[in-house]
Amino acid sequence: MLNVALVALLTALQPSTPPQPATPAQPEVKGQACTARELVGTWQIIDVPAIPGVTSVLKHVTPTHYFVVWLGGNGVVQAGHGGPQTFANGTHTTSIEHGFGPVFEKYRGASGTYQCRLNGDIWHNVGENQGIKINEQWRRVTGTSAPR
Repeated sequence: MLNVALVALLTALQPSTPPQPATPAQPEVKGQACTARELVGTWQIIDVPAIPGVTSVLKHVTPTHYFVVWLGGNGVVQAGHGGPQTFANGTHTTSIEHGFGPVFEKYRGASGTYQCRLNGDIWHNVGENQGIKINEQWRRVTGTSAPR
């Protein structure tokens, strides 16, 4: 879902530059299958996208919903989107139902299904959304790893 959002945000911020193709998804992801309970909390993307003004991307997860925020260096949220999510047998399904900014406007109502694995405090989501291959890695935010 993040790669879909990245493509949309890049398109909105730099309309004269075509989005780069997404990294192909890996066929198999190591780790244990995710459950909603294990993912509750805040996660930070490991590779911050090269988007002007964005310095960090966070995903806030409850057992039933998620919300992604795109933070600028000044701490101001640049964009955000989220909605309901489900987990079943190592599969994570999300829908974009609320938010603001160019990603939300472009992908409102979109949903994606991902292979979801957890390896310690690293969450790996691999799949496809609207023809875009997704390969995301998130690190759990703890009291000592909170973004600044």
